[in-house]
Amino acid sequence: MTATGPGNTENLVQSLGGISTMYGLSRGELEKLVAQVVREEGFVNLLRDLDSLWAVKGYLAR
Repeated sequence: MTATGPGNTENLVQSLGGISTMYGLSRGELEKLVAQVVREEGFVNLLRDLDSLWAVKGYLAR
């Protein structure tokens, strides 16, 4: 992914919304997809942000 912003976020959410076939990927297809995503610029930042979100969710659940 490249730039972030309201338009890009909306486009991403819309594009992922109808992809139920993602759940039926074979192991090989899933491995290829994950390998491509983890090489994307900004992936480490995404993981950091997700970790922060899960930490807050865990804290609020207590």
